[in-house]
Amino acid sequence: MQTRRDHVQAYQFAMAQLGSALVSGDPGRGYAPTRRPLLGTFFGFIIVVLLCIAFAVYGLLVPGGNTSWRKAGSIIVEKETGNRYLYFDNELRPARNYASALLLAGNDAQVRSVSRNSLAGVRHGTPVGIPDAPDALPSAKDLLSGPWTRCLRDDVRSGQVLGFDPGDRTRDFPDNRQVLLSSGKDDLYLLWRGTKYPIPDESALTALGLDAQLPVPAPRDWLSALPTGARLTAARIPRAGEPGRNVAGRPTVVGQLLRTTVADTDHYYVMRPDGVEPVSATQAALLIGRAGAAPARPVRSGDVAAVPAAEADALTAVPDVLGVPLLRFDKEALCLLHTSRDTTLRTRVVLEDGPSASQDARAVIPPGRGVLAVDQDQLSETTSPQLYLITEQGVLHVLESDQSAGALGYASAVPLPLPEDVLKLLPQGPRLGEAAAAATVSGR
Repeated sequence: MQTRRDHVQAYQFAMAQLGSALVSGDPGRGYAPTRRPLLGTFFGFIIVVLLCIAFAVYGLLVPGGNTSWRKAGSIIVEKETGNRYLYFDNELRPARNYASALLLAGNDAQVRSVSRNSLAGVRHGTPVGIPDAPDALPSAKDLLSGPWTRCLRDDVRSGQVLGFDPGDRTRDFPDNRQVLLSSGKDDLYLLWRGTKYPIPDESALTALGLDAQLPVPAPRDWLSALPTGARLTAARIPRAGEPGRNVAGRPTVVGQLLRTTVADTDHYYVMRPDGVEPVSATQAALLIGRAGAAPARPVRSGDVAAVPAAEADALTAVPDVLGVPLLRFDKEALCLLHTSRDTTLRTRVVLEDGPSASQDARAVIPPGRGVLAVDQDQLSETTSPQLYLITEQGVLHVLESDQSAGALGYASAVPLPLPEDVLKLLPQGPRLGEAAAAATVSGR
């Protein structure tokens, strides 16, 4: 009698025959139709594993087969340590810095990453390259060439900080504010609407009501970038003290001040030999502030109108700054925003709230950026002005030639014109050039 097992086996056999008939068209085969593909896959996997083991053993027995780095103009980087080498005279010479490596190998040098095993057995020589040359260089597209600032900072030695990427951290100096500046040698200036006005003496300072104010220190080269206005001093009145024209039936003298009040506002006039001339409150305060000067005599506006008007004079050259509030700034720095174009330098006064107002540095440059600069004063004097590289650390490096700039990758870069006095503010690093770098190769 057939058991249940016999029925199951018979069913499985019948299903196998049907499957064989569907796949191969032959129901009489005695094995599964997928047997051959499965066996082929299995043995293929075994062969791949054996080949991998064979190559691994070969790599252990014969290490460092890569020799493609033994070419001139290659910068070799050891994979395991990151050390940089240059290949000279069958020797690996460690490169002191990346700038030297480029100057020695050229800008088109290929950086090759090589394992330590591939470098095994090659003699290592002494280091080559310019000591203290930059190890990180900005690419040509990362060079800054836009507006830059010079911000007053009394907490740094130079008195100012250069900012080469002010961005949107600046705002224009308010027209309704002024600042008292000092060059550090008793030279005082009033900064108002982008112009500095010299204050020649203490009497003028007192007349303007600024004698109790603490001036902001400003270096002379910073002040020289600003246009200079008229001196804030009392005007010299020709024939002062001589008899003048009568006003309201009373005699006057040349140089005497008259004051009228209209709608609670004072208006001032000065008597001149040919009549009266209106003056600003500032000029009136300066005239009254002179030693021995009399105060302004109050009169009616109709009395002044009855006197002939004098011809216009230079009294109006002094700006009317009396009563203009002083600017108060804590977190912001007072800066000059420069825009360089060839030999032209455009300047305006701004306030900056950013690294230039707080960072302890000679120059503020974002990480990974730099400046390729040119002496602006030389642009009109020579066809090959001196080029400089300013790194993100704010260090100035002289480039020996245009070829040196090309070796560093700046052959097509447009330099930023900077005045010579600005370049002198930066700490100077070593000169960068092929000759200086090549001089270190011959040493052992």
